Amino acid sequence: MKQSALFFDIDGTILSEITKKIPDSALAAMSKAKENGHRMYINTGRTYCNIPAELRRFDFDGYLCGCGSYLVCRDEVVLESHIGMKRGQDIIDKMYECRLDGILEGTEDAYFPAGISRFEKLESSRRYFKLKGCYSAN
Repeated sequence: MKQSALFFDIDGTILSEITKKIPDSALAAMSKAKENGHRMYINTGRTYCNIPAELRRFDFDGYLCGCGSYLVCRDEVVLESHIGMKRGQDIIDKMYECRLDGILEGTEDAYFPAGISRFEKLESSRRYFKLKGCYSAN
């Protein structure tokens, strides 16, 4: 049998949006595919620090995260692309200047402005990242 690489999104694809779990039927199907020699990868817009612990239930071969900016294959970082510290600070400064709310996501944490946002979705994201322990504010 020819070996293939199979890529799975997280939200609403591999994880149920209701239970936040990988359905047993999906685990069984992925296990069978892995037994048949296929490589299994998560492909997500989420950054690496934002991968849910639930996904560790399955032995994925790697993770393509941050919209293609970070690739881990068998515990080895194959690709990582970051904006520089100065550019990041320029973006933060411009956010303040323009009174924009937002999040800057990184491999290990996420940056949030120190003030409380007028957007509940941003505040719920802030709470989520705080609970995960990957949060910084300025």
